[in-house]
Amino acid sequence: MEQNADSRASIMPVVDNKQKSGNGLKIATAIACVVAVCGVGFGVYGIMQSSQKDNQIAGLNSEITQLKQSIEELENTKEDADINNDTSENDKTNMIIDDWGLEVKIPESISVVSYTLDDDGWLSIVASPVNDKQKTATVGLMKVDKKAVESGNAQQTSLEEAVFLDDNSAYYLMYINTTPERDLTVDKLIIDALSDSTLYSKI
Repeated sequence: MEQNADSRASIMPVVDNKQKSGNGLKIATAIACVVAVCGVGFGVYGIMQSSQKDNQIAGLNSEITQLKQSIEELENTKEDADINNDTSENDKTNMIIDDWGLEVKIPESISVVSYTLDDDGWLSIVASPVNDKQKTATVGLMKVDKKAVESGNAQQTSLEEAVFLDDNSAYYLMYINTTPERDLTVDKLIIDALSDSTLYSKI
């Protein structure tokens, strides 16, 4: 009997150890599963975030491309406008009026600030004396059909008063603003300077 009791006593701890070992394995497995699930979840979340960022970057790149195209179009439009505009502030030597096929050399005594051909066929010239560029005045150059002048159908003009004549037209310099209170000294200086017919040529 004593031997049986001793045998049971020696067997019981082995059973307890197996149970503890089995429980530990279950806990470790459960923890590993939780960690694996969390890892998968974080992985999916990371992939989704990465995809969203890629979409955002693609959208921003598309906007940048569109903005660059808009800027290029605006710059091209501005360049075309500068080329086609009849107003010039760059050429300080000659005034070229393409619509009239006329070139006017700028005399040395005046500085032309700008010149603009309006829809009524009137060339407005803004200029100043070279020795006093603070003072400016605007004078006009008008183109009239020569046959109309010869037949008397052009008012207040004669071929003798024209500053320049070509085959079909006569050109006249005019004061634009002659109100009594205005000092026309600069206006007269500009008209006198541009009255030299040798300054004009056809192109």
